[in-house]
Amino acid sequence: GGNVDLKTPDVSILLFEGLGDGDEKILTRKVADGPKVSIINPNTRHCVTNTPLCPTTSYIMCNLGRIKSHSTILDPYAGSCSLLLASSLIESETTTVGIEIANENGINRTNIMTDFYSRDLTPPKSLLCGDFRNETIRDMARESIG
Repeated sequence: GGNVDLKTPDVSILLFEGLGDGDEKILTRKVADGPKVSIINPNTRHCVTNTPLCPTTSYIMCNLGRIKSHSTILDPYAGSCSLLLASSLIESETTTVGIEIANENGINRTNIMTDFYSRDLTPPKSLLCGDFRNETIRDMARESIG
């Protein structure tokens, strides 16, 4: 018994729908808040492309990749570096390199670095302009990792 405070409840219950085939639903209790990925939302960034990777998706991809201290991350389609921002948000002691085929007219690499520095995140070792399928570009990425 007792009063229920709907504005600041003691427990939050979440309903997930459409996770399987048919009408399956999962009812679960919220046990923790995740990271504040909103700090890397495209509308808060200096460099934004036409198709930025969603911050939550970036964060999930980094978790699936099991990023930990001293991991090395290569993003062959870096774009505005959403994935590298998320990896630096998760673990500051990572080495990251981005490869993006678009030149400075398409991707402003200075603005990308500003996105890292303005959030006090570890910036990429290198942001290479080129096609990751090119062996020379891949060699340059390896060299920048050290």
